[in-house]
Amino acid sequence: MARPIKIIGRPEREPGIKEVISMEKEFNEKFNEAVNRYRNSLLFYAKIHEWKTFKDKAGCLFDYLESTEISEFKNRFFRIFKGVIFFLLLMVVIILKINPEASPVLGRVQEIMILFAIAGCSFEVYFLHNIRIYIKGKELYYNKRRARFIRDIETDFKDMTPVAADPQQFKEKELQEIGSSVNPSIQSTSSD
Repeated sequence: MARPIKIIGRPEREPGIKEVISMEKEFNEKFNEAVNRYRNSLLFYAKIHEWKTFKDKAGCLFDYLESTEISEFKNRFFRIFKGVIFFLLLMVVIILKINPEASPVLGRVQEIMILFAIAGCSFEVYFLHNIRIYIKGKELYYNKRRARFIRDIETDFKDMTPVAADPQQFKEKELQEIGSSVNPSIQSTSSD
């Protein structure tokens, strides 16, 4: 009795719904952690009134959000796209296998299936065209949207942070607080 051939490098099965949900949950947690890191750094630079660095970090946040959005968008699109293409190929195979001369009903079924396949192809082409236009539009106005995002977030953070009488004193105090929370030995040396 021969054993089945195992193909090396390929998974034995596709990931199930539980694995997909856990992967999405893990991705969401990593995404939230990254956004929180950006938010904390933006808040820090806003508190010490370091607006040039703040703008650089806000630009990095925008780039991260855009790249994540586009990659998720493409992944979801191609997941749907593959299913529709498989369905259309299945329809073509069934259409080619049907012999309309055997029965007039089979001829009618074949015509209906051809109409469904044409409608499916039309939908897929329309959907693909809309996706391409959407992504090109996002890329075309990328710099304007990035500048507006930075300007808006800077305005929001300027409204949130208090204005110190002496910005240098505020900076030193803030750095000291952050340093003491990160490393307790800094607190003992600063109090001496």
